[in-house]
Amino acid sequence: MIRAVVDSHIILRGLLKPQGAAGNVLRGLVRGAYTAVYSDALIDELLAKLALPALDRKYHTRSTAEDLLALLALRGEPVASARALTVCPTPANNRLIEAAVAGRAACIVSSDDEALRLYQFEGIRITSPRAFLQML
Repeated sequence: MIRAVVDSHIILRGLLKPQGAAGNVLRGLVRGAYTAVYSDALIDELLAKLALPALDRKYHTRSTAEDLLALLALRGEPVASARALTVCPTPANNRLIEAAVAGRAACIVSSDDEALRLYQFEGIRITSPRAFLQML
């Protein structure tokens, strides 16, 4: 089974607009098509985004957070990053790579241009949601 780190932007987009590729990535996790690798730092980032007042008012994301955490507990694997990396200028992208390295993930799923330009790091492919769906 493919082990993947999914960027919080993809998860959030999948929750808010489930009809697109990001929604299909999230549905793949629900089906058990891959194992989501995540770190505490990635969960904290995701929960902070879900708690934003503007998002919560429009989409009621605080209640969604509990469901998402339950899904990750069922279909994911928590990892602790063993080393800090500074591969990208953006710290959030470095946290994705750190989790992927620590969890021996096959890929990182992101729509961030900075991350996608790397293409790979230490054999870990960095791919778009559409390309990830083709891998599944």
